[in-house]
Amino acid sequence: MRDISTRPPSDSPHHSAAASSHPKKALALTKLATGLVSGFESLIHGLSSIPVAGSYTPVIKTLPEAPVAHQPAPRVKGKKRAAVKAAVVKTAEATKESASKAKHKTKEHLKTPLGKTTVVQAALVLGLFAYVTNLQGKTHQLIQEKAGNQAAATTDVVRTYRQYLPASADASTVSKAYTPEVASTDLPLMAWITPWNITQQQDTLTSYKEASAFWGTLSEDGVSVKSKGDWSLWKKAYDDSSALQNMPRWLTISGDPERVLSTISNTEQRKKHIAALIALAKEHTFSGIDVDYEGLGATNKDTYTSFIGDLRNESKAAGLKLAVTVEARLGSTQPMDWPALANLTDQVRIMVYDYHSRDTDVPGPIAPIGWLKEVLDDAITKIPRQQIIVGLPNYGYDWTEPTDTASSWSGVGISYNNALALSNEYGTPIVRATGIDSRGYDIGSVPTLTYTKDGRRHTLFLEDSESLIAKQQLAKQYQVGGTIVWSVGKGDPLLWN
Repeated sequence: MRDISTRPPSDSPHHSAAASSHPKKALALTKLATGLVSGFESLIHGLSSIPVAGSYTPVIKTLPEAPVAHQPAPRVKGKKRAAVKAAVVKTAEATKESASKAKHKTKEHLKTPLGKTTVVQAALVLGLFAYVTNLQGKTHQLIQEKAGNQAAATTDVVRTYRQYLPASADASTVSKAYTPEVASTDLPLMAWITPWNITQQQDTLTSYKEASAFWGTLSEDGVSVKSKGDWSLWKKAYDDSSALQNMPRWLTISGDPERVLSTISNTEQRKKHIAALIALAKEHTFSGIDVDYEGLGATNKDTYTSFIGDLRNESKAAGLKLAVTVEARLGSTQPMDWPALANLTDQVRIMVYDYHSRDTDVPGPIAPIGWLKEVLDDAITKIPRQQIIVGLPNYGYDWTEPTDTASSWSGVGISYNNALALSNEYGTPIVRATGIDSRGYDIGSVPTLTYTKDGRRHTLFLEDSESLIAKQQLAKQYQVGGTIVWSVGKGDPLLWN
């Protein structure tokens, strides 16, 4: 706002007369008005910039020095007291007479044009002051109400997700939130297909660059491979579809940890088992073998690496590719030798999910995006980027509150559609949880639902298209070989649409 003294003179005759007859007083009044207007301008600007809770920057102020203790005046006695009293009376009378003369002079001044102008301007200034003061009070009230609402909302959000997280862990490696920029190249999308969901996934099979049949498991004899479902379902979906004939297809093999360890630790059984795997893969025209042997323990990593080395030699001779599926662990906690496995295989598939699962003590996000980032930060130092395949969850868990504080929550897997059905049945909306968990990981934005059934509280966390696309974009920035989804039959259909 420009200085009022630079404005052109008013056309009002009263203003012109006052200014011409009292130039010094008019100048003084002008400066006074300028100061008042500038002051109110600063006040209004201050009101517009009052911070709301959570958005301010703290200011450190220097405390003033401690005030000097009050010292009472010394008492006076005798003649000195009388002299002091007379002086006080004389001063009071002089003050009264001076005030009376000033009052009379003020009345006479107000009768002049300049005095009348002063009264009007003073009234306007006082009115403006009253208005701004009232505005300030209302503004502070609104800000306090807004701040209170924000604080309450923030408390609710924190309460929503923090009570479902692990109690304590090492928070020394806090992952920062990912950046939204992504690489320009496409990221291949793959999937594990199971016998129990292949029929309902018939329309989405062409969405994948590669598919893995989660069909085989190590038999009780420790050698042969037992089928988890009818092979005719796989044949109908892929072998009879001309659009899928050229898609790379993998045979995924899993097994009981104790049985697997017994097999790969025995030289003869290991050879027979490798031969059985090669024969089954060739029989169903697979492009490669994906070994998903989990839970073997870090003490057996060398035995497992040796087994993969032997399998690599035989699979390469048979014209088959080789992949391993590993658990997402960090640093020294990895139960497998990732660099060694990367040297022996075409793909290392990292299952970045079940951060919270049916086996954890409490509910929570299945795959926090900050955790995914830290896993990838570690993986790219041990595995060539194009060999890394990021396993992502496409399902949810429904946990039931324990009946006593000494017990743990119990969880069961749930599909996206079943989660929607529960939301409708119990009239509880699915909301998005966000924030930083107790381990320091950004959980991203993940759907969650809480409802009560038979007097017991249920808490549900799942993934949907929004949360999965965010994770795919993050993986894309690392220029990895692709992402693979588990399990496609339980997820949000919008991911494919």
